[in-house]
Amino acid sequence: GKKAKRGSTVTIALEWYFAAGQDAGAAQEKERVKPKPVPMDDGLSEIVPDDAEDAKKETEEEKAARLAEEPHIGFGTPRGAWWNRLTYRLANRVMIRKNILDYGGDLAREWGMPLDQQTLSSFFLTLLPIEVATEPALFPRPAEWPPHVRMTGFRERDKARHLIPDPALEDFLKAKPIYVGFGSMINGRPREVGQAIVDAAEAVGVPVVLNASWGGIELEDVPPHAFLVDDVPFDWLFARVRAVVHHGGSGTTHSALRFGLPQLIVPHIADQHFWARCIQRQDMGPQGFPIKDLDRGKLEPAFKALLDMA
Repeated sequence: GKKAKRGSTVTIALEWYFAAGQDAGAAQEKERVKPKPVPMDDGLSEIVPDDAEDAKKETEEEKAARLAEEPHIGFGTPRGAWWNRLTYRLANRVMIRKNILDYGGDLAREWGMPLDQQTLSSFFLTLLPIEVATEPALFPRPAEWPPHVRMTGFRERDKARHLIPDPALEDFLKAKPIYVGFGSMINGRPREVGQAIVDAAEAVGVPVVLNASWGGIELEDVPPHAFLVDDVPFDWLFARVRAVVHHGGSGTTHSALRFGLPQLIVPHIADQHFWARCIQRQDMGPQGFPIKDLDRGKLEPAFKALLDMA
């Protein structure tokens, strides 16, 4: 099998684990709320701070219902409380067993580090500092999160600093179009998708900027009310459009939020479904729909809703 190399993500995690356990564990235990393990069916433990029950005034039934609403962010659409809860255990187990024990197991044994699923699970849930670069306005920090999990907000590089804008695009943007782009996502019918977008935009009477990107949108002919681009920095473009339609990547979602734009998410995979639910839950855009359902009939009312919110 594969063996982890020094300097890799796996070895850095192992080094931190070793240092935390040998050097900083006792000191951190004094500062941190003492966790208590809650047994789970699969042998793992979910670590809950002692004061978690006082963090928010809600009944145990309300908390259980809220926690059961969302699966792990990588598992897409909710499928019931039992499945939603199970996804967190699965994700935790796969991350540790595959990323650490498989890739880093040989190195850990070479270093004389005792590793097992239970110990690593406790380490990741109680000792490893975690930064969540998400905006609270989009996803409020859950009250039961432990103190070592910090929500720091979204950060974006200044990508527009060296941009030389296309004069034709600048002229087109004067009409305040809707932006549509699916980033690196692809689908099995890019021409049909592209045609549905321009047809819906024409029916609603709004210009549209389409980002072809990795090929998720194609057009044989570009009509006058549409402009096709390949790569434009969002921190420049989103200041010049009326609304955003996109695949639901975290970066695009937060970029649109940064500029106060209504957005429609057309999720393709994984966490994109979660961000689509967040946008609708916070009244930042109309209800999204998966890429397989995209057609003119879905887009026309969605475009109208975005324009009403703009």
